[in-house]
Amino acid sequence: MLAQVIVSGILAGSLYALVALGLGLIFGVMRVINIAHGPLLMLGAYTTYFLTTRLDMNPFLTVPVAMAALFVVGVCSSAASSTGWSTRPSCRRFC
Repeated sequence: MLAQVIVSGILAGSLYALVALGLGLIFGVMRVINIAHGPLLMLGAYTTYFLTTRLDMNPFLTVPVAMAALFVVGVCSSAASSTGWSTRPSCRRFC
């Protein structure tokens, strides 16, 4: 039981570290705080949960499927949200 708690703690900590790394990388490069990390993380978690429980897929196979689905969601949300502000002269440095 102790080993299971240790492994769960390492996995949860690595997930937090990946989210922090993504936030730090985007802020360091673009100087913009990306608040979409949390909702996209939860959407990916719910996608893998749905695929595992409802469709009885192997949990290891749901990760690439969820990654592909969230990639499409991210590209679509980025294209939809950045069309207006990217043409302004004050925002040219981000493009």
